[in-house]
Parts: sequence; C-alpha cells; structure tokens
Amino acid sequence: MQEQEPDIQPSLGSIRRFYLESQLGHQVRVVLVKEIRILWPDLRHYDIVGYGCAGPILSSLDARASRVVDLLPSSLVSPDCRSGLARGSVVVADQLWPLPTSFAERMLVMHGLENSPNASALLKECWRVLAPEGRIVLVVTNRAGLWARNPATPFGSGRAFTLAGIEQLLLSHRFDLTGSRATLFSPPAVFGKHAEPMKRLDRIGKMPVLRHVGGVNIVEARKRVFAKMRPGLSTAVRSGIEMLRGVGTPNPEPASGR
Repeated sequence: MQEQEPDIQPSLGSIRRFYLESQLGHQVRVVLVKEIRILWPDLRHYDIVGYGCAGPILSSLDARASRVVDLLPSSLVSPDCRSGLARGSVVVADQLWPLPTSFAERMLVMHGLENSPNASALLKECWRVLAPEGRIVLVVTNRAGLWARNPATPFGSGRAFTLAGIEQLLLSHRFDLTGSRATLFSPPAVFGKHAEPMKRLDRIGKMPVLRHVGGVNIVEARKRVFAKMRPGLSTAVRSGIEMLRGVGTPNPEPASGR
C-alpha cells in the first residue's frame, strides 16, 4: 500500500468550517457533489452511512426518503464540538460503530481513511456494516496531487494515498472495484478564481494518462460476499455418473482355455 507518513490530524470543526464557511471549501464541495452524483445519480430509498466528515456532501445529495446516519470519528471530534452536532450525527470509536451488520446499501467515507489510526480495521468495519452488494465511495487525498501539499485545506492533513494504494487496500479487504474518478486538478491557490482555465485543466485531467495528478481520488467499490472461483473451476465438475453415461454394459468373457 502506497501512502505517506501520518501528519497532524485536523479537527472535525476545522473541516466543517472549510466546507461550510470558506469560499474555497464551498467550491470544492460543489465539485465533489457533482462527481459523486455521476456514480450515485439517485440515493432515494437507501440506508446511507457517512463516515469522517461526509455530512456536508451528504446534505447536498438527493437522499430523500432515505435513512442517513453520519458517523463522526472520536479522534477528530473535540469536546467543544459535541454539543452542536446535527441530527443523525453520532460520535463513534474509529473502528467500533453502533450499527448492525449489513445495515447500509450506500456508504460515503470522506476524510476518514486518511485520518484513521488503523486503515485496515476501518475498512473491516465498513465491510461489516455495508449490506451484501452494497456500494462504498471513498473520497481520498491523492498523494501525487498538489492538494496533499497544502496544509491550509483538509486534504493537506493525515495520510495521502496513491490510486493504486487505495485500490489494493480495498481489494485486500473483500471489496470489488466498480469505478473511480479524479478531480481538483487546479492548484488550491488558483482553484475557483479563474473559471475558464480551471475548466480546461479539468477536461485535460480527465484523460486516463493524467488522472493520477488530480488532487482527490473518488473510488467506488462493492462489498464482495462470495469468494471468486479459482481459475479452471468456472465449469461445473462432471459427476461420476455423468462421466460413465454412454458407456456400454460390461459383457465379460471367460478366459481362453477355460
């Protein structure tokens, strides 16, 4: 797994203020919501779990008639933030969630993987709570992008992963990859300030050869319930009776001279 060393963790309050109060954060939120809507065009009638700081994004997605639970990692929640939590938000231990197994059909992890003290244990809990064939989206800072080098945004804190590192981590924790997108190609210092150049950079960045330079990777995976068949076993093995079908009835003859 390719990742950088842990940095100082941000607080949940500082992350929320970035998305809800700053102009840059608002622009980033618009872009992330647009990208996630491409993967999840309709979230109605699903049970949805958010983890990390998924609330600002979930509130902008069309999740009417859905049950939404926003889990906030205790390692990011300072004591002064606990009294102002939104309805449906629950402070949890990083890898111990008060939710039943196979609870949610959709799960959004944002600023959760990078700031988790144990990424493997976190993904095991994600797998447990996700329903069979349920989908998870991880919004993760790209180690190769410019946003990972800017501590003024939430993407400059915690660990940053390469796309290959995220995919390998998911595959090793019983998830099947179903899609990925890259975004935030403009440097943070100019993002949103020059609309036309930003749009051109975004179009260029969507080219497969340049996707690795985006500031953020958005990766979708599906919970794998049944183990994949090993090569060579995709065809049903013939039973012993089937193998003998068509063979004539034995007609033994006496040995010569008897």
